[in-house]
Amino acid sequence: MDASDYHDAMAELDEYMTGSPVEALIEPMGPPPSEPTPIVNTVQAVAANGHLRPTMHWGMDIAERFSRAMDVPTVFARSLWGHYGSVLWGAYFDDPDHLEETNAKMAADEMLQAVMDEGGHNVQPGAISAVMRRMT
Repeated sequence: MDASDYHDAMAELDEYMTGSPVEALIEPMGPPPSEPTPIVNTVQAVAANGHLRPTMHWGMDIAERFSRAMDVPTVFARSLWGHYGSVLWGAYFDDPDHLEETNAKMAADEMLQAVMDEGGHNVQPGAISAVMRRMT
């Protein structure tokens, strides 16, 4: 999609939006899964002032631990432009049941929860979670 196609598509969506879109470019810090999946669950946060480096280390650690513990391909990414200090985790799922089962498994994993909690001070309050589904 070239720039004019992108701007045309955004103009068509304008009537459905209540606010202004925020354009961003993210850089994955690891490889995405070899095969695309129909569902991606993302969590986006912004590093707290003075915590960008620890956020990057903690974010990579969370992605690796989550991927291993949940057996779900997970990528950590950083924003190259957009909200300064923005980071994103993306976990890839086969179907809604896989996502739901993994969420239940994660809620019961006290070790993973503790690691996530102990680094929470690195990011500002107000992380955003979204589930995206590929439309075919």
